[in-house]
Amino acid sequence: MGYLVPWLRGLVAQPVVTDRNTIYLLLPVLLLTGFGIARLPGRLVQSLVGFGLVGACLWVLFVETGYYTEIKK
Repeated sequence: MGYLVPWLRGLVAQPVVTDRNTIYLLLPVLLLTGFGIARLPGRLVQSLVGFGLVGACLWVLFVETGYYTEIKK
């Protein structure tokens, strides 16, 4: 309900989906990702996919956005 109601309202009126509303999706997305990786065949494939996802997240955080190197206010 935390995400569905603002999304439906955004279809009818002004968009109201913000970071505050999307935080409710974090746990289901992490659980589905974990189950998906666990269903992959072989430990090597699971490890490579897991390290690839973590590496992609770290790349975006440190290199593309400059989160810890630039002041953004």
